[in-house]
Amino acid sequence: MSDDMERAATLVSSDPANQEQPPASKPLYSVFSSSEKRMMTALAGFAMLFSPLTANIYFPAMNQLETDLGASVQLINLTITSYLVLQAVASALFGDLADVVGRRPAFLAMFAVYTAANLGLALQRSFPALLTLRMVQSLGASATAAVSYGLVADLVTAGERGGVIGVTMIATNLGPTLAPLIGGAILGGSGSWQWIFWFLLVCGAFELLLLLLLLSETARSIVGNGRIRPPVWRRPLLSRRIPNPLRSPRVMFYKDSSLILLIRGVFYMIYYCLQASIALMFRQHYPQFSDTVIGACYPSIGCGVVVGGYLNGRLLNRNYAVTAEEIDHVGVDKNDNDLNRFPIERARLRSMTYLQLLHLGPMVGYGWVMQKDVVSCKIMDEALGI
Repeated sequence: MSDDMERAATLVSSDPANQEQPPASKPLYSVFSSSEKRMMTALAGFAMLFSPLTANIYFPAMNQLETDLGASVQLINLTITSYLVLQAVASALFGDLADVVGRRPAFLAMFAVYTAANLGLALQRSFPALLTLRMVQSLGASATAAVSYGLVADLVTAGERGGVIGVTMIATNLGPTLAPLIGGAILGGSGSWQWIFWFLLVCGAFELLLLLLLLSETARSIVGNGRIRPPVWRRPLLSRRIPNPLRSPRVMFYKDSSLILLIRGVFYMIYYCLQASIALMFRQHYPQFSDTVIGACYPSIGCGVVVGGYLNGRLLNRNYAVTAEEIDHVGVDKNDNDLNRFPIERARLRSMTYLQLLHLGPMVGYGWVMQKDVVSCKIMDEALGI
């Protein structure tokens, strides 16, 4: 009897169905290779350059536009305001479009609109055309950041996302630095503001070509983690959700997100007020400066933005790691993107107070220097060798 029981036990233990199975490995968050992720992140970063580049490259030409088009300073400033207003519209429209039809079609549509607008701006010769086409130009360029953030979220988990976004934002932050220098150089070399828009036309067409050739679809609603091959013609119109530009603005009515948007909006407003006023204020304080020299005054603010954007990305990753350690979350697989039990708000906002205080000092100092005219023309002349 004992031999029979032993034989039965042996058969049971040898049955694969009764053996302990190794746990199934979790699917990769994204199957795209590291080189593919770097390439698409670079494309997204380059795309994010266009909105600030387009907004600020135009500042050195404002005085010439005022003269050539017979428009007042207030009307020329209106083209800046209208550009900023369309930034919000573009993000709501193309951000939702990218979620519905995919990142690739959204990028292609944006840069097609942007390239066409620059062609019109280079050929137009009236203020109404300038105002209208600047809004179309903003519509094409301004949602690049929103769609690029979505692309990054498709490719990497929350634990890695801060650093990747920090890298992509280098291009965004380079825009305010390079734009006035490029605009001043083009204006000084050609003597015509139209060449600024020809330059932007070439850049936009080049990015459009890169996107056509290199960008893969990453939207997780379409390709999952990258294993699903996207259909050639996307989906039939009858089964496709129609993009709703009103879905994005709903976040403004949530208490937590509205507070974050308010803080971001105030700093963004201050930043653009400073950027837009440099050309006019420096012209008043230092009338001997040429457009090229005034354009050279922008890198001081831009360099800080570039360095700050990069360091902030590193800081976000560090804050995530510190928060994970505080809640005994160390050792979690980086591919695990479940944040239901992770205080992501604490990780992202733990340094916010210090960063805000750090911003106030230089801003107050700049206002005091300009109001008191502390930096004299003589000192500026000697520094620039004039």
